[in-house]
Amino acid sequence: MMQSSTIPFVRSLFPEQTATMKARPTTGGTKIRTQANELVEKLMCCQPHYVRCIKPNANQAPGEWNSSNVIEQVKYLGLVANIEIRKAGFVYRREFAKFLSR
Repeated sequence: MMQSSTIPFVRSLFPEQTATMKARPTTGGTKIRTQANELVEKLMCCQPHYVRCIKPNANQAPGEWNSSNVIEQVKYLGLVANIEIRKAGFVYRREFAKFLSR
C-alpha cells in the first residue's frame, strides 16, 4: 500500500519486500507437501483404476506355483477385504468400453 504512494519520499521509506527479502530455502517437507498437492490435483482430474498383479513364484518361471507366496500377496494387497466390501453390495463396475477407451 505504501509502495504505491504518490509521494516519492514515502515510497522510499517502504521499499518493495520482494526486492529486499530473500526467499527461504525449500525444505524437504515443503517439497513433499507440494508434490502431494500436485498428485491430488491430478487424481481429481482423472478416473484412475488399479490392476493388482500377483506373482505365482519368486523365480518368475512358468508352471511354478508357490501357495504361501500367493497367500501372502493376497493378504498384503488387501484383496480379501476388497472382496468382502464388494459382497456387501458396495460395488462399482465401469462399462468395459469405457475401461478399454482409457
